[in-house]
Amino acid sequence: MLTSCIAETMKPNLKIIAALSVMFFCLPAAGGGFSVGTYNSLKGFGICMNANTESGIRNSYTLYADTFDVLNGKYNTPGIKAVFLHYNRLAGFSTEKARIDLLLAPGATVGYVRDYNSGGHYGICSCVDFSTCCLASFDRGIEIEFGFDIELGVLGRRLGDGIELGLYRNGVSRGYFPHVKISYRFR
Repeated sequence: MLTSCIAETMKPNLKIIAALSVMFFCLPAAGGGFSVGTYNSLKGFGICMNANTESGIRNSYTLYADTFDVLNGKYNTPGIKAVFLHYNRLAGFSTEKARIDLLLAPGATVGYVRDYNSGGHYGICSCVDFSTCCLASFDRGIEIEFGFDIELGVLGRRLGDGIELGLYRNGVSRGYFPHVKISYRFR
């Protein structure tokens, strides 16, 4: 059942997924290395890639299935979201085996999702994203990130012969849902 739900969601988005896949695997040219891992949240589940620079800037790319009202059984197909965040280090400290950083990021989100007032209809969301997180980097190459995101944006959906534009309310109302990214760092 889950496999058919994922396949059904991916059919109209195959070109988008192909383009994002190329992005994920062609970007690790960062001088400070990169990491690849999983994105886990009550908002959804997916994959992430983080490109680090020598100056402490971290670009994060996430592609995930938006599970709004899927986990509670109201709908059976998730939406899809792509997120870009440009993290800057606010504070940090190191020990022999780990480094802990507090990061703050502006970013952007696009997706094919539902909103809580959309009546079950999908729409395209476009958002400005703000994120804060705590990043733990261990000497064995493991990174664990715990943070929160708020997405301010619009949702456009087809309504009869026209398009209805409205605020994307889930971006703010689900901002208190934390995310956890677990990644393996290369270089």
